[in-house]
Amino acid sequence: MALQIVMRTIRDSSAALAQLMRPPRSSPPIEGRLIAATVTALLGVATGVFIASAPELAGRLWLAFFAVAAPAIAITRMLPSFDLAVALIIGVAGGATVNAIVVEAMLAANAWSITGGVIAVAVVAALVWLIPVGAAAASPGEMPDHRSR
Repeated sequence: MALQIVMRTIRDSSAALAQLMRPPRSSPPIEGRLIAATVTALLGVATGVFIASAPELAGRLWLAFFAVAAPAIAITRMLPSFDLAVALIIGVAGGATVNAIVVEAMLAANAWSITGGVIAVAVVAALVWLIPVGAAAASPGEMPDHRSR
C-alpha cells in the first residue's frame, strides 16, 4: 500500500516536471528571446572570465556544465514538437557538437583559450536563442495556401 502511494507520487511529480520543462509550442516574442540570449551571453562572459582561471573543482565543474548546458537548452527550445526526452537528447548532442566545432575552429586559428572557448560557446548559444520557432517563424504571407478552390 505504501509502495503504491510512493509510486503514484513519483509518477505525478515527474509528469508535472515534464509539463513544466516542455518547450513552448510556438516562438516566444522577440523580447523574451532577446532576454534569454542576453542572459546566456553575459553568463558565458562571466563564466569565461571569472571561473576559467579558478583552480578549485567547483569552478571547473560549473564551466563544463555551462559549456554543454547553454547550447543544449537553446537547441531543445527549438524542438517543440518532439517529446521532452528526445528533445533533451538532441539538445545535449547538439551542445556537444557546438563545443567540438568551437574547439576545432579555435585550434585551427591558433587562438585556443578556455576563456575564449566558453565565451564563443555562449555567443553561439545566444544566437540560437534568437532563431524564431513554430508558427511565429513564418509570416502569413510566406505560408502556402493549401485550401481547395
